[in-house]
Amino acid sequence: MKSKLITPVVLALALSTTASLAKDRAKPGAATGGKDKQGGNPRMQVFDDLLKHADENKDGAVTLDEFLKHQPAGKDAAKSRDWFSGQDRNQDGRLTREDFEPLPPKK
Repeated sequence: MKSKLITPVVLALALSTTASLAKDRAKPGAATGGKDKQGGNPRMQVFDDLLKHADENKDGAVTLDEFLKHQPAGKDAAKSRDWFSGQDRNQDGRLTREDFEPLPPKK
């Protein structure tokens, strides 16, 4: 029972963290190469949390169906689909580790 309550909270946190990271990336002078202050990739932490809570078949990827099943009650499904699509860089319908790796620096 406890994990069912924690899962929506973690996913909501992941969504807000990713949205916040996107806003920071858009700010001038915010180029950090996708790394947090400790040198890690904060997007990878979002993926690890997502994988832990939504990867039902433990294949190392989260499908849209798996993702939507683990959204908090009352969460706008259209916004969840948009977020998922925005994270799915190769548009294969699955969120994988590669989708969350830092982007190469812009030239």
